[in-house]
Amino acid sequence: MGNVPETSENDLRVMGITPEMIRDALVAAGMPVNGNVVGYYLPEPGDFGDDKIQKARNYAKSDWVPVEHRAPTVLDQHEYNQKFLNFDADDSIQVQYDHSVTVTTGVDYSQTNAFNVNVNASLPIGGSGAMIGFSATMSTTDVKNKSWSKSEQHSTSFPVTVPGHEGRLVTEVTTETSETTVYEANIGVENAVGIEVDPAWYKPNEYYWFYDIQSVFPNYSSSSKINRAGIDTDVDTAVSKVLPPGDANGEPIKDDILAFESHVAKQSNGSHVISRPGP
Repeated sequence: MGNVPETSENDLRVMGITPEMIRDALVAAGMPVNGNVVGYYLPEPGDFGDDKIQKARNYAKSDWVPVEHRAPTVLDQHEYNQKFLNFDADDSIQVQYDHSVTVTTGVDYSQTNAFNVNVNASLPIGGSGAMIGFSATMSTTDVKNKSWSKSEQHSTSFPVTVPGHEGRLVTEVTTETSETTVYEANIGVENAVGIEVDPAWYKPNEYYWFYDIQSVFPNYSSSSKINRAGIDTDVDTAVSKVLPPGDANGEPIKDDILAFESHVAKQSNGSHVISRPGP
């Protein structure tokens, strides 16, 4: 089990386990509990000569697992347009479209709530998966400091054929988005936990306990949540027909005749891949 932290009375409160709940569970299990509940009882090994008692300790009930995925949100978007005109010629011409934009990728981390119970490095949390390295002892600032981002130039280049008496409009839209997954980890309590009861003013206090509190309250724990927002940039390019002035006022026809897409793939393991444009 390792040197995992001992459970405190505050830990039990944070997990939602009250002395009254323990009393009711004892009564439901057939143990007569008479008197007023004074508070928690956290027995030490060997109390009352009982060698079955083990000290209550916090344990990692679950490592970080995804519990919510949110739809992408747009952080920034801008559009670039370039026209290639061939209105006065009968023959087609071929021109080259070249344009560069700054693209950003990264991950932003934020902790929405902490465990608020006793933790230490012995708790096996953050040992693997997407949240590797996010231990139970990390503070909100520590989590935020795991965030990173980088920006670099991304170039789009391809030939454009412009028929005689027509034009072409290249529209390039750069969209930066953030897509968030919420991860949750849980810490529970195991081993002996009980209550102290005052039966009457003329009697000594009595103590009742469960040897394994986890089996009595299996669904109670303290949780922490971390938002992992992946930052991604898409560069989408389309080519549209442009008619001469006087014919639809030289505006692009709505139906694209060619379409190119240049996409900056979502980051993975701190890197990203830029795909090549294609028809």
